[in-house]
Amino acid sequence: MDKHCVSLEISKDLKEAGWKEPTIYQWSDNYYGVLTFGKPAENFKGEYRIVDTPVMLDDTEYPAPLATEILEELPKTILKDNCRAVLEIRLHENTNDVCYYHPHTFTAETDKSLPNALALMWLYLKKNNLLTHST
Repeated sequence: MDKHCVSLEISKDLKEAGWKEPTIYQWSDNYYGVLTFGKPAENFKGEYRIVDTPVMLDDTEYPAPLATEILEELPKTILKDNCRAVLEIRLHENTNDVCYYHPHTFTAETDKSLPNALALMWLYLKKNNLLTHST
């Protein structure tokens, strides 16, 4: 699942930045006998794993959104310097670029993982108060 969800490090950044949307998966280090992916999980503590059990996020759980969940939160356009920049996703062999473009790229985030690149863009927009200046 780690190819489909954001990394643990970025997950922690999302939580710290105020990600509020529910996600199907979470990173957790404290599960005992719960179902994960429809099967009984082995007990584990102290090692972070992705689980699909709906939980209330506490200090030991972090959102692990899928690319589609992050795309729902990213604006299609951003108004910057009186220009409307359009969200573009460029998939390359070894990297994924997420950027806002018009007439040139004003910001881009790159990662080997598409969910990570999308989450990094969400974090950039949140940090720069651009989530409120969007459509």
